[in-house]
Amino acid sequence: MIRLLLPQIQRFAWGSTTAIPEILGMEVNGEPLAEAWFGASSQVAPGPVIDLTDGPRNGDWPLLGELVSDSPRIVLGDDAERGVDGHLRFPFLVKFLAAAWPLSIQVHPSVEHAQAGFARENAAGIPLDSPERIYKDPNAKPEAIVALEPFQLLAGFRDPVGSAELIDELGIASLATAAEALGKGGAAGVEAALRHLCGLGCDDATNAVAEIVTACDLASGGDTTHAEQCRWVARLGRDFPADVGVVFALLMNHLHLDPFDLAFVPEGMVHSYLIGSGLEVMGNSDNVVRGGLTIKPTHLDELLQVVDFEPGLPKVVRADGDAAGSYDIPSDAFALDVIDIRNGSATHHASDGPEIIVTLEGAVDAHHDTEEAALPLSRGAAAFVAAGTGRYRLAGDGRIARITLPR
Repeated sequence: MIRLLLPQIQRFAWGSTTAIPEILGMEVNGEPLAEAWFGASSQVAPGPVIDLTDGPRNGDWPLLGELVSDSPRIVLGDDAERGVDGHLRFPFLVKFLAAAWPLSIQVHPSVEHAQAGFARENAAGIPLDSPERIYKDPNAKPEAIVALEPFQLLAGFRDPVGSAELIDELGIASLATAAEALGKGGAAGVEAALRHLCGLGCDDATNAVAEIVTACDLASGGDTTHAEQCRWVARLGRDFPADVGVVFALLMNHLHLDPFDLAFVPEGMVHSYLIGSGLEVMGNSDNVVRGGLTIKPTHLDELLQVVDFEPGLPKVVRADGDAAGSYDIPSDAFALDVIDIRNGSATHHASDGPEIIVTLEGAVDAHHDTEEAALPLSRGAAAFVAAGTGRYRLAGDGRIARITLPR
């Protein structure tokens, strides 16, 4: 079974007005479009499937989530397992993401934290749609972003001794206590600094951000190592003048991705996507613990419980000008390949688990021996491949991303 997935569009203020319309072939109307989801999520409407054989049901296309419930072994395979909440779920989510402005400082909890938090909030009777709800499910959410254009992000904490030296170099007196904690080095230094920062009152946070903006503006004009990051931090501080997340941004690693480079963000790693469009793949969860740079509720106490204080970088896989191949991703939630199909050539695959295929460039046709018509996939189009599909082939002239379970 190979079926077309229709995207679920998310209209967040930080979205680009052009990137997703261009990818999906939509009209540009000036509206910011942040994400286009393909998958079956509890919080985002489960991705609809166009069933080419049976046609629409009651005027609506069948949903991927319904197919998982109705035919779990056909969709998910013989090894389909129920989650800790007893529900079968599609194992991963896929989306185009287009950031014209930074996303929130955030952390995705580990499965252990997610299970405990989900049970705790259920016992407290907090509705799933409540803005105070943190844990929407008991699942982890590792994620990877493949850049489709030059892409910038903050991810992981920089070496704390280096951060202390930067604070000293910038002359930010209001961060002296944080700098002293960072100077201890290692995870202990990061934790001590963050616990101090998260305990700042509104006036102290406002004064600190104002001083950071002034110092970073002065440092952003040169060619120093941190000049570009200082430009971002100053910009963030002007938009969020009392937000401790601005200080987080100063302490994090600033990275650039070229087209088809990949960054993998594991559970517990603090991160924020700054600007650019990409294909994002993640474990099937809606759990996000936010620490700042957002109008949504932040939960600093919970962030201190789930964040990984150990300094370090996300895993980055460089495409080096060749986008084709498998990305080495340290996760048991999903695997990701980028496949070039050129000059009408065909490539064959044997599906033994659920897959999502997304066309990144050009156009390809998906063929299955048991179905008469090929499924055309232009740029931005996605298809769901059920676990029981068996062999199928792709032909045309394009570049696709193939998301599967780890092999």
